[in-house]
Amino acid sequence: MIRILGKKKVAKRIFFGLAVVIIPSFIVWGVGTEIRGMNENLAVKVNRHGISKNVYYQQLDKFLSQYRNFLGQEPAENSPEMGNIKKEVLDGLVRQAILFQEARRRHIRVTDQEILAAIKNDPSFRNETGVFDENRFQQIVTRIPENEWLKIEDNLRKSLTLQKLRNLVVSEAQINVTEQDLTDFRKAQKVSEKANDDALRQMVFSQKASAAFETWYQKTRAKAKVKFYI
Repeated sequence: MIRILGKKKVAKRIFFGLAVVIIPSFIVWGVGTEIRGMNENLAVKVNRHGISKNVYYQQLDKFLSQYRNFLGQEPAENSPEMGNIKKEVLDGLVRQAILFQEARRRHIRVTDQEILAAIKNDPSFRNETGVFDENRFQQIVTRIPENEWLKIEDNLRKSLTLQKLRNLVVSEAQINVTEQDLTDFRKAQKVSEKANDDALRQMVFSQKASAAFETWYQKTRAKAKVKFYI
C-alpha cells in the first residue's frame, strides 16, 4: 500500500477519488452567510445566497492542507491539479448551499431531542458494555469550552439536517431491490453464492440509494441559478 501511494500519479487519482468524501467534512459548515454587499466580495452566488471569497479561501486552505497531508506537498499554483482542487472546492460550496436551501424549503428541522439521541450514540460516551455513560459524558463535556460545544452542537444539527434530507429524497425514489439486482451484484462483485442475501440486499440498496440521491441532486442543481465570481 505504501509503495502504491508513493507513486504520485496513483496517489493523486486516489486523492481526487476521495475528494467527494474529504470535501464535505469541512465545507458543509462554510455555507450559511448571506452576503448583501457588493458582488466583488462573492466567490459564488447560489440562487439568492451569496458565498464570500473569504469562505472560499478558508475552504481552499483546508483542502490544500488535506492534500499536503496525503501527498506531502501541494501542487503548483498554475498546475492542472490546482485547477481541479479549486473546482472541487467551489462545486462543494455550491452543493452544500443547494442542499441546505432544499432542506429549508422542505421545512426540515432537527430537534434538541434528536441531537441528544445522536450524542448518546457516540462511542465516546459509552461504557465498556456499550451503554451511554452519563458520568463519562459529563467528564468530557465539562472539559470543552462553551463556545466550542456550541459549534459542535451546530455542526451536529447541520449534519442531521442533511441526513434527514437524504433519507427523504431516497424514500421518494421508492427504491426496490429485485432478485435480478442481487444476481447482477453477485456477478459484478464476484460474491460467493453462500453470502447472506439480507446483507447483499442492503449493499445493493445502499448503491441504488446513493445513485438516486445523486440523480436528484443533479436535477436540482440544474434548476438552480449559480453564478461564479472567481
